Amino acid sequence: MERIVTITTCDNPFLAELIKQQLADNGIASMIVDQTITGVNGGYGPMPGYAVRVYEKDEAAARAIAEEAMGTR
Repeated sequence: MERIVTITTCDNPFLAELIKQQLADNGIASMIVDQTITGVNGGYGPMPGYAVRVYEKDEAAARAIAEEAMGTR
């Protein structure tokens, strides 16, 4: 089974969705994991955000796309 890696964590779901769409436009499968709803931090801990994850084989290309998207916000 292929490993899945986190390429970035966004502070809002809209940016995460933008990155996911740009990845899809470039043929890269991805998923968003909402880390704000986990019980790890309890109800009062820091909000880690929305992790964008891809298959390890796509990591380098996906990071470049994510960095470009985050630079344009």
